[in-house]
Amino acid sequence: MAGGRTIFGPRSIISASGFQKTVIPIKVIIFDFDGTLVDSEDANIESGSEAFNKFGYTLSAEDKAVILAKHPLDFVPEIIAKNKLELPAEELIRESTARYEDIYTRTRTLRPGAKELLEFLKAKGTVVAIATSSDRLQVDQFIKTFGFENIFSSIVSQEDVRQRKPDPEAYLLSLKRLGVRPEDALAIEDSEIGLAAAKGAGLKCTVIPSSQTKGQDFSRADYIFGSLTEVKQLL
Repeated sequence: MAGGRTIFGPRSIISASGFQKTVIPIKVIIFDFDGTLVDSEDANIESGSEAFNKFGYTLSAEDKAVILAKHPLDFVPEIIAKNKLELPAEELIRESTARYEDIYTRTRTLRPGAKELLEFLKAKGTVVAIATSSDRLQVDQFIKTFGFENIFSSIVSQEDVRQRKPDPEAYLLSLKRLGVRPEDALAIEDSEIGLAAAKGAGLKCTVIPSSQTKGQDFSRADYIFGSLTEVKQLL
C-alpha cells in the first residue's frame, strides 16, 4: 500500500492493495503538526545538523533520518548514544531548539492543501484538533501566522504529555479532551512515528508523506494520499 493512492466508492474504501474497508463516519479529525500541516522537517534537520556541527560532529545520512518527526529531547540523546559520542546532551538540545525556532520562523510554509482542507472542515462543521510532539509556542505561532484562529477544538502539545510520539499519549489525551471514541476519529500524519502513535491509540490514520518521509514504512496506514486536499474524498 505504501506509495499507493486510495480508491473509494460511495459506501466503502478499497485500498491500493485491493482490500475493501467499510467507511465509518468520521466525527473528529486530529492532525499532526510538524511535517503534516506545516512543512518543517527540513528546518528540523538543518537545526539539528548545525547544533552538532557547533560541537564538532557532522551528522551522517543515518543520523539525519533519526531526526525526522522527533523533538530534540528525543533525537539528541539517540544520536549521541548511537555514535557513542562524548557530547553535552543538554547543551545540544538547547542549541538545536534555539536554531530550529529561528529557522522555522523564517522559512515555515504550509503543506500543499492544508488551508483548503482546514477551511473545508470548518465549513462542514467537522471537529478538528492537533496532537503533536512540538512545543505549544510553535503551534500558536502557526495559528496566528496563517489565520487559523477558531479552527481547532483541542491542541495537545509536548508540554501536555510525559511521552512523545511514537507513544500514543498525545492522541489518547486528545480523544479524552474531545470526548470521542478512537473509532470515531481519523488521524492525519506524515511519518512512521506519527502513524505508530495514532494506531497505538486505536485511530484510523491517513498518511500524507513528505519529501523527507516518503521512504518510510506506512504499511499500517488506513489510507495514503499525495496531498492534504485528497483527504476531502473520505468525508
